[in-house]
Amino acid sequence: VGSIERKPMNLAEKARFLEDEIDKYHRRTSYGFVHSVRLKDVGDKSEWSQHDSDNDGLWTGMYGAGECFAWAATKDPKARERATAAFEALRFLSRVTQGGSHPAPPGFPARSILPTSGRNPNPTGEDTDRRDRRRRDPLWKTITPRWPTSADGQWYWKCDTSSDELDGHYFLYARYYDLVAETDEEKQRVRDVVRAITDHLIDHDYSLVD
Repeated sequence: VGSIERKPMNLAEKARFLEDEIDKYHRRTSYGFVHSVRLKDVGDKSEWSQHDSDNDGLWTGMYGAGECFAWAATKDPKARERATAAFEALRFLSRVTQGGSHPAPPGFPARSILPTSGRNPNPTGEDTDRRDRRRRDPLWKTITPRWPTSADGQWYWKCDTSSDELDGHYFLYARYYDLVAETDEEKQRVRDVVRAITDHLIDHDYSLVD
C-alpha cells in the first residue's frame, strides 16, 4: 500500500527537512562531500550505502552555494557552518593532489577522494578493463593509476577531472567569498585556491593537466 499526501509547509520547513536528511545520510568522508546514496530496499531508509562520484566537487559546490544564500538570507549559524564545510571540502580537492605517489601540477583539483584504509579503487586486470570500457565508450582513456595516493598516505584521489567540475568549484568560491567570508584571513583562503586553479588553466593553455 502506498500513500501520497499533501503536507503543507513553508520554504524554511522544507529546507530544514532536506538539510536534516543530507546531514544524516549524504555526507561522505570526514570532509562531508554531498552526493546521493543507495538504499538496500526501495523506500526503506534503515539501511543505506554511500559511494564516491566523479561529481563530488560539483554537487558539493552546488549544495554549499545554497548554504551561502541561506546564511545571507537568515544569518542562521548552522547555514554558515555548512557553507564553510563545503568550501573546505572543495579546497581540499585542490590540495590533496599535491605531492604523493603521482603529484599533479599546482592548482589541479581531484574529482573525488577515498580513504586508503578502505578498498583500493584502482582497477585490476587492466587489459580486460580497457577492452570492456572501450567497447562501451570509445573515448575511454586508460590512466594508471587513476587513483594516486596523497602525500600523507591517507587518501586516494581521482584524476582526469573534467571542466564541468570547475563550474561547481568557481560558483561556490564566488558565493562563499561574497556572502560568507568576513575576515581577511577567510577571504585570503578563497583567493589562494581560486588563484591556484586559474593559474593552472592559464599555464596549461586552458586545459586541466593531471
